[in-house]
Amino acid sequence: MLVRESISFKRGMDPKKAMNIGIAGQIARYEEDSPDGIFDWALINHIIDDSDLQGDTKKSWINHLLETDPDKYELDENSMYWFDDNNFDYLTPLPNGHSWNITPGLSLVKEDGQWLAAFDNWSDWSELFMNNQKVSHVFIVQVLMGDAYNFFDVDPHMSEDEIANFIKGNLKQIKSWSYLEDLYIEEGGEEDRGNVEKTISVIYSDEKFEEIKRSIDNALMSADMSAREGEAFKNLKEAIVDHFELGTEEYLETSEVYKVNTTITGADKLAKASKIGSDNYIDYLPPRDDYWAEMDPTYFSEELENNLGYNVS
Repeated sequence: MLVRESISFKRGMDPKKAMNIGIAGQIARYEEDSPDGIFDWALINHIIDDSDLQGDTKKSWINHLLETDPDKYELDENSMYWFDDNNFDYLTPLPNGHSWNITPGLSLVKEDGQWLAAFDNWSDWSELFMNNQKVSHVFIVQVLMGDAYNFFDVDPHMSEDEIANFIKGNLKQIKSWSYLEDLYIEEGGEEDRGNVEKTISVIYSDEKFEEIKRSIDNALMSADMSAREGEAFKNLKEAIVDHFELGTEEYLETSEVYKVNTTITGADKLAKASKIGSDNYIDYLPPRDDYWAEMDPTYFSEELENNLGYNVS
């Protein structure tokens, strides 16, 4: 549309000086003089698309609208691309309390001049990963939910020496080893407590200790799966934190949500991820070691005791 003469905008002059009225008045006259009328929610995009308005005028008007009543106006893909192309800071004018729904459980909120991400669970970030052939969306969702055990259901393939070394090196944490020795002696094993290498060697070579061997194997598999799942969660969370420049999260028990600070750059990526999409998503590739991690000896001990109680007792 053409800018009406009644607005009398002059190139290179501050709109307030040219019109001797405030920005709110300029915008009101602009809306009144629009021959087709402008829906309130579409005003910012209408301003952006008006080729007769100067760039500085567009910026000052949009800045004013975002400062005063941002929830009234729609910011969509078109406006976000214009902000990018014109290096326009659309986040700073927004008032405290303003929020964006990024995904169903994730919001971007401005509090005390700072941008925060508020979310129920880390899986709320799963939609912000790019699709690729290296890792499935289902895997990302389940890992971030803490329910990806089935993806790591593989035998750790440890030799007898590796098993003995793991147990011997962590005997203080593997408190169920003494229980295993009791059962081993009851089943006819030689009473040689503390000799982990010999006990393991006999258990893995003599069929009469098959149930004890199975208990060890099951506990090792469970501990390995838990360690890999934990490493995958850590790796995915680091990708989120790095990409969106997040600080340390705080869990608010009263509202049962996490809150974490982000930078203005991180907030910009989040906002644009919700409006533009994949251009601002996380380009994630899994590590080459397939999430290998050291097993937790305490967790192994608990699993060993459970398996011995089920298989042997």
